[in-house]
Amino acid sequence: KLHSLILDDPMVSNAKISADGSKVGFVRDNDIYVYDVKSSKTSQLTKDGSGDILNGVFDWVYEEEFSIWDGWQWSPDGKNIAFWKFDQSRVPQFSWMDYMPLNGAIKTIRYPKAGQANSLVKIAVVDIKTKNIKSLDLGKNEDIYIPRMNWVDNKTIAIQRLNRLQNKLDFLIADVNSAKSRILFSETDPAWIN
Repeated sequence: KLHSLILDDPMVSNAKISADGSKVGFVRDNDIYVYDVKSSKTSQLTKDGSGDILNGVFDWVYEEEFSIWDGWQWSPDGKNIAFWKFDQSRVPQFSWMDYMPLNGAIKTIRYPKAGQANSLVKIAVVDIKTKNIKSLDLGKNEDIYIPRMNWVDNKTIAIQRLNRLQNKLDFLIADVNSAKSRILFSETDPAWIN
């Protein structure tokens, strides 16, 4: 049996099937959705996606600096989704002229020049059944990067936290139930951590 996720909406991205094959998660309009294969019903899991709030997709910095595009992951049991959440409202806008269309067009994105404000980042976990969302503890400093995040098991997530200067990398373990995290170890370099 064939199922259509897009239903006349070609802007679906980052679609992935749960491990048991019963659900398909995807991002549309900066929000995360889940399609249930058995019932053929789609549920919206996040509801605040906008031009400034990004759920499950990345801003310009992460795509360019860390070479990552897919901003969410199924838990191994398929009951939860962990995702990056960005608030890019404080990031300055950058505009340019696109000469490819017949009459040209002005394009604008959120793009920080060196030293300007980056997006605020969170790692959140949404329960597929209840739609309850928890933000995991990433520490008090908000001017950070989270270049990597992976499920360890159904209740634990490993997170890499990088400071703005990119010379200190903390490896965190976060408990999904309590949303608390702890540092396993840190790496530092006087110049830059690759």
